[in-house]
Amino acid sequence: MTGEALEAVGRLVRAHGLKGAVVARPASDGSDVLLQVEQVVVEHAGERTRRRVRAARRLGRQVLLELEGIEDRTRAESLVGAALLLSSDELPPPAEGEIYRRDLVGLEVVGKDGQRYGTVVDLESSPAQEWLLVDCGGREVLVPFTEGLVTVDLPAGRVVVDAPEGLFEGEAVS
Repeated sequence: MTGEALEAVGRLVRAHGLKGAVVARPASDGSDVLLQVEQVVVEHAGERTRRRVRAARRLGRQVLLELEGIEDRTRAESLVGAALLLSSDELPPPAEGEIYRRDLVGLEVVGKDGQRYGTVVDLESSPAQEWLLVDCGGREVLVPFTEGLVTVDLPAGRVVVDAPEGLFEGEAVS
């Protein structure tokens, strides 16, 4: 499991109840991946453990999980902050309008006029929204990953950004 390429699908944010249930925040807001899988890799304190998902249900914008081997609140609390991972071949097909991080990383970022800005190197999440981390020739820029500002063209291998003035500080990557 250590050499296996894994994709982050969520993070454990708190314990729930007394019987070991945990609340997870999906890596992408609104993602149903954690509701569809039979097992998940829990990465905590540098260790990875594969655990069977006994039950999963939506809890607002988060997911309530019952994981095999986590039987009490103390154990659940000890895992707060743990990443939830899946191998690429375990990921269900993306839902309509959903794109996996692995599909975004490496895409060229261009303006509506075709000006090249850089390359997507990561996807970051905050409570309010998701961000594309773009390498602009050694300088990193966070681009709000929102409809209307960003259009993903997977067949062309690029992300088109309707960049407001100053987002990329007017510098194109050569």
